[in-house]
Amino acid sequence: MKKFAILILLLNSSWAIAENNVDCDDLAKGAKLIMEVRQQDVPMAEIWAKSKDKSNYKLIQSMLIRAYEEPAYQTKQHQQRAITEFANLYFMACVN
Repeated sequence: MKKFAILILLLNSSWAIAENNVDCDDLAKGAKLIMEVRQQDVPMAEIWAKSKDKSNYKLIQSMLIRAYEEPAYQTKQHQQRAITEFANLYFMACVN
């Protein structure tokens, strides 16, 4: 649940993301946290509700949908691979 608390803090702060000002490192960190929470099998509805009143809620909700399309893996090795690949996916999309 520690990662869930960190994600809540992230949702309560502002990511450095504006219309034309995207910090790719912050985006990847946000994606990483979202997938870490996913891998802990936290219900999507809990995170979804917390994102509704954030300025970047559409991005967060898009990331949530994408993360929850992936399974919550049982082994730490598979969980870590899913987390890394998810963060890399968003970082790569940002820098391209």
